[in-house]
Amino acid sequence: MVSFKPSVLLEIDAAADTTRLYKVIADQTKEIVDLASVNEALRTEIRVLKGIVEGKVLTAPFGRKNE
Repeated sequence: MVSFKPSVLLEIDAAADTTRLYKVIADQTKEIVDLASVNEALRTEIRVLKGIVEGKVLTAPFGRKNE
């Protein structure tokens, strides 16, 4: 039978917890970057739409069939 000292078991648990926390941090960082990208795209779209409303941006049927 193999016996471990309690301190060794605690170190193993701490290492597993640390690894798991690093993975959570990496996942959350990726999600934040993705959300920031979406946020910037939406901000750009809002600026374009405001420009259209204010008459500062010209719209035309680029790439669309003329009706």
